[in-house]
Amino acid sequence: MGWRQLFLAIAAIALLAHGTSSQAVDAQTPPIDFGDLEALSFAEPTTSEKQRNQMDVMVIVGTVTATTARVIYEPLVNDESSITLSLILHKGPRTNDVVVKTLTHLQYQSFPYAAAFDTLVPNSTYFVHVQVGTTPSPTYVAVARFRTPPLDISNDKLVVLALSCDRFLDDADDSHWATLAEEVRDPAYYGTVHTGDQIYADSLEVSFRRAANFHATLHAYRGLYRRAFGRPLAQRVLRHGAHYMQVDDHDIVSNWSGDTWYSHHVMMRAGLQAYFEYQYQLLTDWTNVPPCQSGPKEELYRTVYHHVTLGDHQLQLVFADTRFERGLTLSTNQLVSSSQLSFLNSTWAENASMRVLFTSVPLFFHTAKSAAIAHFVDGELYPGTIVVFHVSVFIV
Repeated sequence: MGWRQLFLAIAAIALLAHGTSSQAVDAQTPPIDFGDLEALSFAEPTTSEKQRNQMDVMVIVGTVTATTARVIYEPLVNDESSITLSLILHKGPRTNDVVVKTLTHLQYQSFPYAAAFDTLVPNSTYFVHVQVGTTPSPTYVAVARFRTPPLDISNDKLVVLALSCDRFLDDADDSHWATLAEEVRDPAYYGTVHTGDQIYADSLEVSFRRAANFHATLHAYRGLYRRAFGRPLAQRVLRHGAHYMQVDDHDIVSNWSGDTWYSHHVMMRAGLQAYFEYQYQLLTDWTNVPPCQSGPKEELYRTVYHHVTLGDHQLQLVFADTRFERGLTLSTNQLVSSSQLSFLNSTWAENASMRVLFTSVPLFFHTAKSAAIAHFVDGELYPGTIVVFHVSVFIV
């Protein structure tokens, strides 16, 4: 997107759980006292973390439903010890907390690991405890927290935050993240939607625009994500609630267009792989994505549109993809393809009480004249008139 956009929207939707679920969880082990997990999830950075402005371990909670969740995690310290991840069901006093699942593995890759959980208990609080190393050796610990929504949310309150265009890598301004870090303390907080430009990779263009070394370029992109997502205030937010991320141009290269694939060939491939590693994995596995170093553009430009249904079809969060098709894979000046439009129309035809549409491009804020100016200045394709999917739309 050509201009800095940053908005904080709180959608407070009246919704309440009726009792607790009897759904079984994974085999449980005797309680282990990890300490005050709630306090640990908001832990202040250590002295060394403050000096680096980077936490020792990065953890991000991905998609969360009543019974499923995903997280990604990555050590950001120079320590090759094994990693142990514990999923903990919170049951009041910490001595009653139950370890639902434990994963222990060696470090075998240089990008985030992903863990998916199912058969979770609706309307419950879970903690994710990640530890690098084992005692008595030095250990590095990070704790994340999320709440599974109830099966019936008709009288509950869910808070969804939305933001875009985090220019921290350019201006080192963390003030908006300090605000967000307080918002995620709200007991009604469900999650955050990041509607594009989660990082600004513009700084790489001078050095890597015509780079021939894919791995060096990929290493640079990963470094940007670690700096942006791993810093203390960002981690305080990213470790709480569900997080959904929609890619936009600055995540890969500024003013991404159909010609960029050829003018920034290695950058495009490396940037796409870093996107799959740090953003796409929050939603699903990327094992079926071809190798980014050599895969065809048509398979790497992977359109991501989907919806998340909360409650008994009481709320749908709908995510439209206005990046991979707009000006990239469509031959005409279309905002979305006919297949995506069909998906959006069929989603709106479902019997949901309320829907929220998220997109990385502003659908309703350009006149034909302002859209033409944006296209002239930045080469960006914006809708010059209101886009209507033959339905009423609620935008945050």
